[in-house]
Amino acid sequence: MSMEKYISDILKIGIPSILGLFSTVLAYIFGRKKQIDEIKIKKNFEYAQRIASELQEVHDGYERLVRVWEENFAHMPFHKAIEVFEKHADMYDNEKYYIQQLVKKEEQLEKLYKESLIFLKTSFRKELKQYLELSKFVYHHDSLGLFNNYYEKFFENLNKKKEKRRLLFNELEKNFNKLI
Repeated sequence: MSMEKYISDILKIGIPSILGLFSTVLAYIFGRKKQIDEIKIKKNFEYAQRIASELQEVHDGYERLVRVWEENFAHMPFHKAIEVFEKHADMYDNEKYYIQQLVKKEEQLEKLYKESLIFLKTSFRKELKQYLELSKFVYHHDSLGLFNNYYEKFFENLNKKKEKRRLLFNELEKNFNKLI
């Protein structure tokens, strides 16, 4: 067999084999990418639904407590209002319960936020993180029960940040449509 015939046979068999292998690899890569994209879209949708539900509950909790404050304490100076709240603690057991429930809901929302980081859009993540940061405040207690300014700092935070919380919530609500 001559060298030209040998090269011709190799090219006849080799080129289609290489092209076939190349097309198989490309089909696998694009098929895999499509599967990954479908999973991301599904997860994004699931997280968006869960976050929307949790966020709505948290925001409703804040709005409820803002109404309680405005109806019961807004007419008093702040420190007097806190004094009344703490002095008549048994009268405000429901409000304390709602504050505890709100804190639990926020913890769930923050956990959900952390789980969903790789699936959510950056702009939405930033706004949600800002919303969650609005609920953070520092309080002090002595572990003996003699000093604890938790409720004072909670209501201070609630009143100072209510407008910003509302604005961010409205922005987040608008952005949910873009997520889904």
